[in-house]
Amino acid sequence: MKPFLDFYKQHNISPVHQDITDLRRHFERREALYRLLGIAPGLVEGKSVIEFGPGSGHNAIYTTSLEPRRYVLVDGNETGLKETQGRLSAFSGGATKHEIVESDIENFESDEKFDIVLCEGVIPFQLDPPGFVKHVGKFVKPGGLFILTCIDGVSFLGESTRRLIASSIVPFSEDPKKKLEILRPVFAPHLETLQGMSRPLDDWLYDNIFVPYSGKLFSIKDAITALYDDFDIYGTSPDFIQDWRWYKSIYGNDRLYNEHGMELYLSNVASFVDYRITLPAQTTASGETFLKLAEDAFYIMAEMENSGDYSKMEMVIDTLVEITKNIAPLSKITAESLEEVTNYLFAPQGKNPASYFEKFSPFFGRGQQYVSFIKK
Repeated sequence: MKPFLDFYKQHNISPVHQDITDLRRHFERREALYRLLGIAPGLVEGKSVIEFGPGSGHNAIYTTSLEPRRYVLVDGNETGLKETQGRLSAFSGGATKHEIVESDIENFESDEKFDIVLCEGVIPFQLDPPGFVKHVGKFVKPGGLFILTCIDGVSFLGESTRRLIASSIVPFSEDPKKKLEILRPVFAPHLETLQGMSRPLDDWLYDNIFVPYSGKLFSIKDAITALYDDFDIYGTSPDFIQDWRWYKSIYGNDRLYNEHGMELYLSNVASFVDYRITLPAQTTASGETFLKLAEDAFYIMAEMENSGDYSKMEMVIDTLVEITKNIAPLSKITAESLEEVTNYLFAPQGKNPASYFEKFSPFFGRGQQYVSFIKK
């Protein structure tokens, strides 16, 4: 089963819509993201751009507003591509400069190299994320930019625990439309705590709670490792890369952009667990430990969903307890949130999930991180 794509096709959906009724706000958000990734608006004008997995085109209308010379959009989901085509055509008044290609991303081939390659919300949870990212990265021209997204066990812990909550209420294998009816009142209050949330509740449920996970996480560490030989890390959102080295000393074997980025990621990964907090840098060893615990929680959760066998619930609860012990000295509100969900999972009977989660409901990690790389 192809992650995401087969699920979307099966249910004839593209659950990645955004509220863009305030188009100026939407564009300002995208501009802020691009700035963090090292893309000033004027740098896209006249350039060639290819986007893999454009969803339903909400973000593509911002990219096309920057007037690239050439804009190619590749996706295997016919529903999403039709919505992208309609959205771009309406935005450009029919004077489109884009090319739509219906193709599974991993099967797409071209001799053309592009100034900017975008791959947002696609690579994590693929069966072979390193192979996937290398395939997409080969379409970047030397000196060009590769923009992608990463998700690790730490940043996804809020969703992992919510999937466990959902499965305690209704079987994971149940029809998604029935699950919508049951789970809307449970998770709507959670999303209402997120200032700036622009996705519809149903789309969020389909794309974060219902979609099966047969693939693997893809952290920033994984991305740096996979792209090490051909790319250097450039920018991130959230922006945690600070380089205090004197620029005149950064040459030859002392460039070390990827090594520096890896160290900063591991020392800051604990801050990805809860968007409400920003922690001081920790040791890379503690970051590795925290990352491993959170990844264990994710993979146990995914294994139980895919098998329908929840006999390992005690194991995942023990892992959450260990994660809570690690974060408690650093963030009280995070620890309290995790304690509440752990107590629920240990004994959900008699607890109303629609009103139970007073401390956990605003607990969300930093979701997917955006990373830009420069092709060597």
